[in-house]
Amino acid sequence: MIIDSVEDLKKYVPVAENFTFETFEPYIEKAVNAYTSKYVGNLHKFLKLPSEADAENAEVKNEARKHLASAIANFGYFLFTPFNSITMDASGMQNIESASRKRIENWQLNDIRRELLRSGHESMAAFAQGFGNNAGCIS
Repeated sequence: MIIDSVEDLKKYVPVAENFTFETFEPYIEKAVNAYTSKYVGNLHKFLKLPSEADAENAEVKNEARKHLASAIANFGYFLFTPFNSITMDASGMQNIESASRKRIENWQLNDIRRELLRSGHESMAAFAQGFGNNAGCIS
């Protein structure tokens, strides 16, 4: 995948050190399906790994990779946020609460989700601009 770890995710979305990547991982594919594949197909698979510095068009490909990874991370976290503080098991769905933590207010959640969407679209626009200017370089 273009985002394989918490370290990859942290380049684009501020998550804590104790963030469990496995709970977020399904949302990468959901982000691709919902937001990026209709515009760039499976290009995320082609750009999965950074290009070597001496490879043909490496700079263009790595820049495209960065913007596409940012879009997928932001869109993925946007989709993940409603599920971030709940648990789902055979007994149903429950909010996760503790004595030392308080849930954020709805306005805060809405602001965060709006920023994730804005950042995702901004990254897709930067990707499209770079790709449009260098379409022949990414093949």
